[in-house]
Amino acid sequence: MTDRVKEIDYIRAISVLGVMAIHITSGYVAHNNIAYFINQLVRFAVPLFIILSGYAIYISTINKKSEGYITFVGKRLYKILIPYLIWSAIYFIYYKYVVDNLASWENLILFMKNTIKGTNAPHLYFIVIILQMYFIYPFIKRPLQGKYSKFILLTSFFITLYIQIGLYLREFGFELLPSKLLSYYYILFPTWIFYLIFGAYFARYGGKIKEKLGKGSMLLNASWFLALVLLIFDSKMTDSPGSSMKPTIILYTIVSFLFFYSIAMKIKDTKIIKILKFISDKSFLIYFSHVLVMLLLQEHFSSFLIGIKGMFLLFCATTGFTFLLVILIDKIPLSFYLGGTRRLIARRAIDNPLSIRQG
Repeated sequence: MTDRVKEIDYIRAISVLGVMAIHITSGYVAHNNIAYFINQLVRFAVPLFIILSGYAIYISTINKKSEGYITFVGKRLYKILIPYLIWSAIYFIYYKYVVDNLASWENLILFMKNTIKGTNAPHLYFIVIILQMYFIYPFIKRPLQGKYSKFILLTSFFITLYIQIGLYLREFGFELLPSKLLSYYYILFPTWIFYLIFGAYFARYGGKIKEKLGKGSMLLNASWFLALVLLIFDSKMTDSPGSSMKPTIILYTIVSFLFFYSIAMKIKDTKIIKILKFISDKSFLIYFSHVLVMLLLQEHFSSFLIGIKGMFLLFCATTGFTFLLVILIDKIPLSFYLGGTRRLIARRAIDNPLSIRQG
């Protein structure tokens, strides 16, 4: 059995809670400043998951030089694709047949299109991005381990920066990107490639940085706070609180990763560790299921979910019922196909964006 990378475990748990907070606060940001602040505070969540995925892929493949391309991709598709298809169907059925009450064979074509784009639910696009990353990573693995690693890191940074600046400036009338791809940029891997490369680069070359992070730094704390302030100011000035694709998000995500890593290295409380490990272990299933829980709560208890108190109540209820649901699902023999961990017991875990073990 492999050893856990505890810092990554803790960051993953924080990111899962952050994703949940984004979805829950999104319905309140237009009318409440506290909701707006929390929503921006956790905007690191999705890009941070991609960083963790890059870290996970690198660690899991570092000692597998003979692993072929088909084997590499096949393992990860087996772990990710089946749960994605099942949850895509669950959300599609909920939205089209429960909410809209639209039963039609034409919906099958719509389901296929939505599945390709990751639009059957507001959070599933992330899985489409990660699947693309798995297809391209084998081509950059070896160069990333050699003398061109910094060049690859910088190149990926400028690719992501250019696309996100292009999307950002488009709101001001400047066209830097082909408009025909406008509805696809959020799922295309170049938009996010820097985060993957940064995660893998940090896994290989981050030793000295980790030593400095373990000592703590007032400069890092101040940098994280200033990055957050800059993001909030940007979102206010451009009226873009719902976007995770802009230059200020890149800065905020990287600083947040380092900030949380430094905090994670200092966590000693056993109760906090148990909670974080539980969330981390179940993170894949939590990610898939929490939106469904939130939607059901909003549908049946909307009168209790008004205002800031209602928002916090919704977060607590969504978190509690989601945790209960994943515990129950994980007891099912075939829970693996929903994103559970039952079939991963007593076997080496296949890396995925929400799970990592160190070889």
